Amino acid sequence: MNNKIIEISDKAVKYLKAQDPPIRHLIENIGINTPNDFLYDYLKYESPKTGYYKSPIGILKIMTSNKGLEMIEFTEEIEDENKSESNLVNQVKSQLDEYFAGLRKTFDIPLVYNGTAFQKKVWHTLCTIPYGKTLNYGQIASIIGNKKASRAVGGANNRNKIAIIIPCHRVIGANAELTGYAGGLDKKRWLLEHEKYL
Repeated sequence: MNNKIIEISDKAVKYLKAQDPPIRHLIENIGINTPNDFLYDYLKYESPKTGYYKSPIGILKIMTSNKGLEMIEFTEEIEDENKSESNLVNQVKSQLDEYFAGLRKTFDIPLVYNGTAFQKKVWHTLCTIPYGKTLNYGQIASIIGNKKASRAVGGANNRNKIAIIIPCHRVIGANAELTGYAGGLDKKRWLLEHEKYL
């Protein structure tokens, strides 16, 4: 690598963040002397790979990066069947196949948690809810050490970008009723029935 060192100004950071990653040549040809760890991570970031999975309850859009699984969300249609897929996208599809076939109860996919410290704590807790079990918002709030944070837990649950694998469908109301789910309550009910909770 060239030993040339450059300083990155705030203006340059804003410009670089506006570009489509990755900006490989900045890593390969120059050194970067900056305390901005986010910028360094950004420059190393691979362009996300997208794939689609046709599940029994609808189409799932999958997005991965070199850091791990970034997103699984329900979508109405396949936007571009020609998007390049990564090995990780294929691994996610394979594990989803096993889950929907009743052969898998846990996932071993590297996850990327894009959120606040509180949201990440909630999402990590969701991943500890066993297959076929549920917790309510108050129980999760207690687990993370803030009994009064039930409403905030609900907000974090709603902002989960990795459906099924971060199992927000396993969170129910205090009276055991099914509460909101980004994919729709019909999908939430199907998933809980699939896991033999209902």
